[in-house]
Amino acid sequence: MKRRSFNAYVLDQLRELDALELRPMFGCFGLYSDAVFFGIIWEERLFFRTDEETRKQYVKMGMPPFQFREQQSVNSYYEVPEIILKDAGKLTVWARTAIQCQRNRRSGQARKTRHR
Repeated sequence: MKRRSFNAYVLDQLRELDALELRPMFGCFGLYSDAVFFGIIWEERLFFRTDEETRKQYVKMGMPPFQFREQQSVNSYYEVPEIILKDAGKLTVWARTAIQCQRNRRSGQARKTRHR
């Protein structure tokens, strides 16, 4: 699949999400819903934001973390399994979970900042 068609495919699969946007960033694309950054498209692969709990499911399915350089991984974003990517309903559920992970992370940072 070509880059544009893969990006369009992902957007179509996630069409039920509110205010879905795809923005270019550092050679890849960021996925946003209601201004919440929750996913990355890089080299025709989709990665979603994870937390300690949700990451386990990605790892269990053998999915790698986002790695933009050979020795640099971003362990908070993991590749979405193809079986999930092909099912719009499941993909939307996983995306909503990724969005919630990002919201939880942001609210946790806000709490830490206030308590200093």
